[in-house]
Amino acid sequence: MNHLLRRIGRWVPRSLRNHLKAPQQSLRWWLSSRRPAITCSPGYDWSFRAPELAVKSAFHLQTDDPPQAAEFAEFMALIKGFQDPLFFDIGCHFGIFSFAVVDRCGPGAQAVAIDPSSTACEMVRRISKLNGWTDRVEVLQMAMGDRIGDLEMVDGGVVCAGYFMLPGDQPKRDRVVVPQQTIDGLAHQRGRSPDLVKIDVEGFELEVLMGGRATLVSGDIPLCLEVHNHYLRERNVDPRSILRTLEEFGYRQLTCGGRAISPEDILIGDIVRVVARK
Repeated sequence: MNHLLRRIGRWVPRSLRNHLKAPQQSLRWWLSSRRPAITCSPGYDWSFRAPELAVKSAFHLQTDDPPQAAEFAEFMALIKGFQDPLFFDIGCHFGIFSFAVVDRCGPGAQAVAIDPSSTACEMVRRISKLNGWTDRVEVLQMAMGDRIGDLEMVDGGVVCAGYFMLPGDQPKRDRVVVPQQTIDGLAHQRGRSPDLVKIDVEGFELEVLMGGRATLVSGDIPLCLEVHNHYLRERNVDPRSILRTLEEFGYRQLTCGGRAISPEDILIGDIVRVVARK
């Protein structure tokens, strides 16, 4: 039977297989996506309209998951110091960090929300339209890395809330080719450097940092960085390379949840959410 299922699987697109692997979750996802928008209140005297699907599958983590709640609290405190910034939200998923910037940092605030997932990008566009942010949230469906070109990725499906991931042992037919840009390239296109950058790229952090060398070295740009130690080690990338790169770029002030941490602290745990400053 297993052999038969594998043979059938060769002819079934991955997008469909993702739903067949989790039929109940897929059904809940489908039903939730068709319900009216609700009010999302992540705290900080702030609320906005969003589909129930986004709130229940993603935005609740900014209040219910302690590490992500601490990360978001530090981010909200950080953006109080910005007026009309340009924000690069790399690995934006459903875009709550971008929405916070454009809603809380002045009428001239601009966010570039970047994600390789079509599901994520469609959701960001939908929420932007619901709240009147479409002229200030630019959505780019692409990956970011150390070069301009293309990148093979894999769709994680509803089980992963629409995330795209770097491929492991998945066959060629399961991979999607997405365009790839760099921080330096994006800054050049915009004619200015960002004032703030967030990077959440599931183990691809080093490549994204290296693609922003010119921009990040020359500017005083705070970095909100998720270091995925587990994924880095799976890719045979030493997480210490992240520390060396941050130091080389001039980032020597590191905080996590608003508290100062040492570089070695970043190596502890599967995911460490850091704000790096010069």
